[in-house]
Amino acid sequence: MDRQEVLVAVISLLITSCTAITAIVLVLSGIAFSARVIDAEIIVSLFIIAIVLSLFLYRFIPHTASEKRKENNQRLADENQRMLHDMLVEQIESQTRELQRIGIPLVSDMVIQAQSEQEREAPNQIVELTPLPHFQGYILPPRIEVEDLPDGQHRAKMTNVGATSPERGRLEGSQVIDAYWQQGGDIRDFGELIVKFGVIRVKALKGELRNARAEIGVLRKRNGFHDYPIVDKFRNEGYLNWFSLAIKKSILMNTLTLGEIARSKNLGLNKYLRNPIEYVHENETKDLLLFYMMKDVPYVFLCTESEHSIASDIMVGGKEVEFNVVISITADGLPKTDFKFDIRVAAFDEYSIRKVD
Repeated sequence: MDRQEVLVAVISLLITSCTAITAIVLVLSGIAFSARVIDAEIIVSLFIIAIVLSLFLYRFIPHTASEKRKENNQRLADENQRMLHDMLVEQIESQTRELQRIGIPLVSDMVIQAQSEQEREAPNQIVELTPLPHFQGYILPPRIEVEDLPDGQHRAKMTNVGATSPERGRLEGSQVIDAYWQQGGDIRDFGELIVKFGVIRVKALKGELRNARAEIGVLRKRNGFHDYPIVDKFRNEGYLNWFSLAIKKSILMNTLTLGEIARSKNLGLNKYLRNPIEYVHENETKDLLLFYMMKDVPYVFLCTESEHSIASDIMVGGKEVEFNVVISITADGLPKTDFKFDIRVAAFDEYSIRKVD
């Protein structure tokens, strides 16, 4: 039994004992009611003190061998994950530099051009929303080669493999999660998390957007079950999450979180991405996570503050999913401003976002 199990057992015993003694004092005692209440208060106070002492002792009791081994294994796993993450980041940056060298525009370049055109067309606009162009591709896991050494030890060599498409290098960080981590005892056994996001870029054209929120209404038009359109109405789905590089890094660098996500893929990522309020300075841009799909999970998830929110039923037989959204931007001192988009999804990593006038 490790320290945590001991602590749980002690606290459970204290709760049971306190409950039983308090019941005896209040029900069976023949003394005056006020005196019984005072006795009960004393017992509860002693119980709270005992809990605090238990927690204090838990902090300073030496770790057991199993706990030390578990903590050491987790430390090594996190160190390996940092090295793996750095390798994948370098691979992405190298791919991006090569595309820039040969003159292929990145998503950010295309959006800047689109925003300039929109600002010329609507010079009095306060805030502008622009969908990021979608490109296919994600990073593949590194190749691991294990060499047996004469002394019985092993040496591992890790080599970058590349991406499923060179277009991966054109994407913004908000549009994709391609994560791998070692699981189990075999260094070649990788867990995998591949997510592609539909993203809307928000630009503050005049003034600052303080406490900016993006409420979303969804009109489902075609799902993965039927060939014919759905007759529906716009339904409020709450607030979208803003992209946060810090949140993304916290996911990528934590093997426990990655493993937890992998075990419950069908529930989506919303609980890990929750970030419904943002501050956008004048002429600054921030990205809204509109929807996403996970490799090997046949749902289109809405990226809202709700833990479980889907834009479509399960996708079957390659049938296209289509839905319209109204995104309502609000901020301190800013009147509610609506923007409409049409989204079409053919399969994982195959979808488009079109602004609707």
